[in-house]
Amino acid sequence: MGKETTEEIKKSKKREFYNGFSLPFRGLKLILQHFSLVKLAILPVIINIGCFALLYFPGMYIYETYIFQAIPPDIAWYWEFLYQLFYVLKIIFVLLISAIICFLLFSTVGGILAAPFLDALSERAEFIILKRKEETPFSLKLLFLDIVVILAQEAKKLFLWMTFTIITLPLMLIPLLGQVLFFIPNAILAAYFLGLGFIDFSVSRRRHDKKQRKTFNNNNLWMILGLGGAVYMTILIPLAGFLCLPICTVGGTLLFCEQATKEELKFQRPDLKKEQKLLDGMINS
Repeated sequence: MGKETTEEIKKSKKREFYNGFSLPFRGLKLILQHFSLVKLAILPVIINIGCFALLYFPGMYIYETYIFQAIPPDIAWYWEFLYQLFYVLKIIFVLLISAIICFLLFSTVGGILAAPFLDALSERAEFIILKRKEETPFSLKLLFLDIVVILAQEAKKLFLWMTFTIITLPLMLIPLLGQVLFFIPNAILAAYFLGLGFIDFSVSRRRHDKKQRKTFNNNNLWMILGLGGAVYMTILIPLAGFLCLPICTVGGTLLFCEQATKEELKFQRPDLKKEQKLLDGMINS
């Protein structure tokens, strides 16, 4: 009986992880079905393309200049061979640097710059997912407060993430095994924090306290890891990464709206009494 229960738990975790992993695809589908979401999703994509271009092309210019300066004007056959070798290494270097840049941009810089637009996208997606009959009146003050809360949470996660990475960095000194021991826990932590980042728009709007956040995160751990795993893989692909922020924001909103309890769906802000009244009507209907 105990063995069957354990197997059922494992199957349940796998199913939750798969469901979380599929959320970005569901997010993309929802965006394509509603033009109002498409309009809000365009600007974050443009911001990320701009961030990528600002770092990528200057970096490639510097690299190209360095390589050409290293080759004499009168190129002998061995210099030609060396140049071709450098060219292959450059391609590998470009792929690695592109992956790192994309990862940093889409998880930090791009997310911060696009946060106001992603928050608006998440709120509009909630309106569609929860089938509200009336939209919340726009307020620049509330939007600003939402962004402050979101950025504070992002800064906290980034600090914890960087601290853990630095602490585990000495493992890289151990041949082979050290790289595995370093990569696996860091990849899991990265997936977890990336998943949290995309549900934080819905959570932060409701001003959930630390205890409520912890409860929700623990109850939906495997779905969060699945969502974060999908994000982690997507942002390492430059072209796919440009679409990552909006589709994963809607994916994270889907996760929260579908998994949150009635109590967790409630807002805790006195400045959103009207929105809570609308939400209560939707929950009780």
